[in-house]
Amino acid sequence: MTFKELLSYLWALITTAIGLAMWQYQLIAKRRYDVAEHALTVAGKAVQAFHHIRQAEASVEMTKRLSPQGPFPELWLVRQTRIQESAEIFSELEAAAKLVAMHFGESATTSFRNLAAFYTAICEAQTDMYFRSNAEKMYPSDEQAQRLAQANAVLSAQERDDTVAQNIEEIENRIDAQFSGYLRPSAWRLFLPFWNRKR
Repeated sequence: MTFKELLSYLWALITTAIGLAMWQYQLIAKRRYDVAEHALTVAGKAVQAFHHIRQAEASVEMTKRLSPQGPFPELWLVRQTRIQESAEIFSELEAAAKLVAMHFGESATTSFRNLAAFYTAICEAQTDMYFRSNAEKMYPSDEQAQRLAQANAVLSAQERDDTVAQNIEEIENRIDAQFSGYLRPSAWRLFLPFWNRKR
């Protein structure tokens, strides 16, 4: 085998290897794009569900103002219905977190876990608020009254210093900042596909 034949053989081997690597990279990039898009969509739906649940009290008050003759909806029932309707969204959020862990690593799921934790907190607050003993409802201790106020702050949107809403917004912003780059890749990738590749 001459040097020229060996060189052409090596060139074919190198170009084949590069082509396969590019094809594999495109498959991985496309899958990451799909996972990032799904994760952002589900996170957005979860945030909307939080606001919908926490606006239940305002919805009931508006119904009372618009229809003062009644009948009036029970706040606990309206809120419980919204919590139950949102359960599927948060199951989807947990599934999205597992996909994110598979493709981006376990550390990338922190914000999703924090978002899911708020749903657990809302469910617990609903239980603390409405499923109490008669003695606790009539003669709450200072500790019970404080716990009730905390549950109400979690369940209802506050006019001032709504730390729950602020925390949810911060988590949503972190998720958006973390994954929006996969949906809007750098222009350099048109010329250098592996430029600034994220792990």
